[in-house]
Amino acid sequence: CLIPLWAVMEKTLISRGLWKIYRESMKLPEIVADMEWDGMSVLADSLKENSDKIGKEADRMEKVCVNVAKVGYNFDLTIPKGPRSDKLVEFIFEVMKLPVINYASKGKSSSPSMDKDCMKAWQQSFDKDSLEFTFINNLSEMRVRQKALGDLESYSTARFGVKDLIHKNLLHLHPHL
Repeated sequence: CLIPLWAVMEKTLISRGLWKIYRESMKLPEIVADMEWDGMSVLADSLKENSDKIGKEADRMEKVCVNVAKVGYNFDLTIPKGPRSDKLVEFIFEVMKLPVINYASKGKSSSPSMDKDCMKAWQQSFDKDSLEFTFINNLSEMRVRQKALGDLESYSTARFGVKDLIHKNLLHLHPHL
């Protein structure tokens, strides 16, 4: 059933000059499978160095946000480690009076969203020299760095791959191995 279809596909690839690309792309599944099986190595020192650098950048951006709230709006703001807090919602929507772009559903209620699309829309609505732009830009970039930090911290080993996971599971099931 597929052989006649393959004959047509092969002729089409050749006639369009795509045969070499097709042949090269057929190597990728094996390469990706090998990478997934063998895993990849991470330099622990580089991982730590990058985590520290990203953490410092996020802390600096948090301080900028807190200072904008304090100096520009006389508001005592604490930035949450998570995506939102009542204080942040109050500051953005009641003090800064930013418009609600859309709503984020949370349980039975929905509250104004502060996702990256909202951040982008707010950034575009302010002059780049304004306090509002400075606040939104730093808050948005701080969140990107906090997410990256979370991703980096999830790597507890310097080497990981399917083979490693199988080995760990076997050791867990059969400690004498």
